[in-house]
Amino acid sequence: MSKQESDNLLNAGFIPGIYNFCDHWCEKCRLKSRCLSFVMEKKVEEKKNGNFEEGVFDKNENVWEFLKLFFDSTYEFLEELAKERGMEVEDLYTLENEETDFLEEGDILSEEGDQAESFVEYSDMIKICMIYEALAEECLDAIFGILDEKEWLEKGKEVRTTDRLLDVINWYLDIIQPKVRRALYGYVRRDSFLTPEAWEMECNGSAKVALISIARSERAWKGMRDYCPSLKKDIAHLLVVLNQLKGEIKLCFPQATSFRRPGFDK
Repeated sequence: MSKQESDNLLNAGFIPGIYNFCDHWCEKCRLKSRCLSFVMEKKVEEKKNGNFEEGVFDKNENVWEFLKLFFDSTYEFLEELAKERGMEVEDLYTLENEETDFLEEGDILSEEGDQAESFVEYSDMIKICMIYEALAEECLDAIFGILDEKEWLEKGKEVRTTDRLLDVINWYLDIIQPKVRRALYGYVRRDSFLTPEAWEMECNGSAKVALISIARSERAWKGMRDYCPSLKKDIAHLLVVLNQLKGEIKLCFPQATSFRRPGFDK
């Protein structure tokens, strides 16, 4: 990369591939303005009143005409965004290609499908993830039943607190297994990465997000115990499962905890 390109990226304020290392909870992220994925999504929403397809798709057009309009419109958004950030459209592509040689699950399965899929599907980590999800769903059903019987003020402290805790639990319930899977797929395909650094970012970066998600889930479950004392035993079981999963991740990816995610970790 030339010095001019480097300066352009720096001035634009974006962090290359930052969305590969996050929990996708954009509304709570302090760095969303530096995420190209988030900024582009908002740009599309602004231009098309929140519905991109409705804005460019005419039902009388065939699919190829629609696709042409889709890509033309996307390029227009990129041009506008680049202009706002004082850079060229090509710099945006450079930004996302810079040090982000990540695997897509589909690419893995197309080359070494059976071996990679078997390694992941039969790993202890994925089994534990599935156990956690099943137990969590069951416990959440019981929690909602208990909370429905509480005579709390509509916007009282208890309601606000339990809503926040349940938001955290539900959010990370959908994050943990995908991040573990991504780390495992990277692990089994280590030789496919161009550099050791790219492999480390794929595996340790994904594993670290999984560990962070587990830690936040643990805190939320512990908080719920105070409001659902009859479920303390069930919640304790969930915490044991999460702790076991955490141990397996650290055993397989010992450098994950110390890995520094671009933008997030100093």
